[in-house]
Amino acid sequence: MARPSWKIQFLTKYMFKYLEEEKIHPKNLLVSPMIKIHSRNSCVDSALLGHKFGIHTGRGFSRVTILESHIGLKIGALVTTKNIGMSMHLYNKVQKKKKEKQRALKQKKLNRNKTKKVTARAKLKQSQRVKKKKEI
Repeated sequence: MARPSWKIQFLTKYMFKYLEEEKIHPKNLLVSPMIKIHSRNSCVDSALLGHKFGIHTGRGFSRVTILESHIGLKIGALVTTKNIGMSMHLYNKVQKKKKEKQRALKQKKLNRNKTKKVTARAKLKQSQRVKKKKEI
């Protein structure tokens, strides 16, 4: 459900703190640093136009410059937090292949050890038989 029109757009005090400072002013857009924001539920206001924000995605910060088309949207809507589409699909495929290779290597090592033990036992038994035949 949308926010009622009679209410003011939600903005955190944290954002206003940076807007009030002189070093982050629309005139100094080229010099202004990236403002890191964790609050993804804040709305984009016209006062934020041209500012650079680092929006938290859960892992890190994605850099976004506020444009006119962004006004009225939530800040969290400007950045995706998941790898969607083919890249995620391929990532999962690669992970599965890695796991299968690891399992195959483990199985191969186990099989080698078993055959070594079996051949060692067989050689012992054969040498014991040869000794018994020589004794007889």
